[in-house]
Amino acid sequence: MTKGFQVLLAVALAFAGPRALGYGEIKDYQLGSEWGKRRVFTSDLEGRSYGYVRAAQATVYLTVGATGFYLGKYNGVNVVATNHHVCPTAKDCVGTQAQFRLLGLKARVIDFLVTIKNVDLTLLAIQFSNAADEAKASRVARNFAFRQNAYQGEPLMTFGFGIANNPQNYLVGNEDSDCKIFSKTGDFRQTADPDKFNPVDYKAWSFVHGCDISHGDSGSALVDKRNGAIIGILWTGRFPKHKRVQDSSYLGKLYKAGSEEMWTELNYGIPATVIGSLLQDAMYSTSVRPDVKGVISALLSRS
Repeated sequence: MTKGFQVLLAVALAFAGPRALGYGEIKDYQLGSEWGKRRVFTSDLEGRSYGYVRAAQATVYLTVGATGFYLGKYNGVNVVATNHHVCPTAKDCVGTQAQFRLLGLKARVIDFLVTIKNVDLTLLAIQFSNAADEAKASRVARNFAFRQNAYQGEPLMTFGFGIANNPQNYLVGNEDSDCKIFSKTGDFRQTADPDKFNPVDYKAWSFVHGCDISHGDSGSALVDKRNGAIIGILWTGRFPKHKRVQDSSYLGKLYKAGSEEMWTELNYGIPATVIGSLLQDAMYSTSVRPDVKGVISALLSRS
């Protein structure tokens, strides 16, 4: 396929409804007793915590039909993070847009920096239209918290453009009581994709969380609700959900028991600590360009 056709196809898939693709309905995605995703408007930001506002404003809509988030400028390069399965190669994303919907900004994806499959991560370089736009975006940038350990019970919030009950791909956020880390502290596993609709064919280092997500949220930051730190990136979940996990009391039992069922039925994120370790390894890879190594070095030194 040509790049243009790939982009059009990806956008069409992101906007298609459940009849076209067999997914898009809340019942296929909901975790716990309520659907926690709510549309985020600029007017909603007043009175919210700095961490909430910053994370929402730094979330970008990638016009390939997914989500990313702005890390900031490193070694002269403006960097956006998303999933490997969103942008596996340069031809999939370079030339498309990263749209800061709440800031009213658009940037062009100009370079493909690095991708690491087993943490489902791709880093992209973007270019703003002018210095004023770059300065505006810089105020909401935040790097991964490479040195902050994810822990069981850590309260989270997420922002993305998932399609469930959201065919227009509005920015939606989740911070309900089930949106926390379920797996035990330090329990990171190479997990196969449990998605029954659109699975990838590789494993990624994961922890379990209970935040509501749907297709189109791929590439969203997982943010510590208490301090705003980016402690990971979400990548997948078990879709469609079984009815039993759409009960918060049942989720509470899984959490308390540390049940292995969590590892097959809930949602999954990649820990920033592991991302940092594998980015460090990329510094020694001959397949990574020297200039990109400079960007990675700056990322790792300024977390």
